[in-house]
Amino acid sequence: MYLLEEKYFNNKEYLLGDSVFSASSVLVPAFEKDSNSNLREENSYFNTKLAKLHIKSSNFLGLLKACKQDHSPNDDVHMHLAQPSDQPCHPTRLAE
Repeated sequence: MYLLEEKYFNNKEYLLGDSVFSASSVLVPAFEKDSNSNLREENSYFNTKLAKLHIKSSNFLGLLKACKQDHSPNDDVHMHLAQPSDQPCHPTRLAE
């Protein structure tokens, strides 16, 4: 996907990544600390927001994985995620 950016990305679409990745027209990595182990305030702010987004998306994927384990791969299941997130998901069969 990353290597075929013209196929998968439109203007102003991009991936967020870890600082081990290099920045490109479709990848925005976290900022690395310089040799003095300092980050500018706005770079630290960006990294904090990126880390929080990573935690939320990881938790969401874990929730989906847990819900899917309750069903066989051939089940036609639609996930209803409750709000707020402290309630479990409630899978229901889709009407045929």
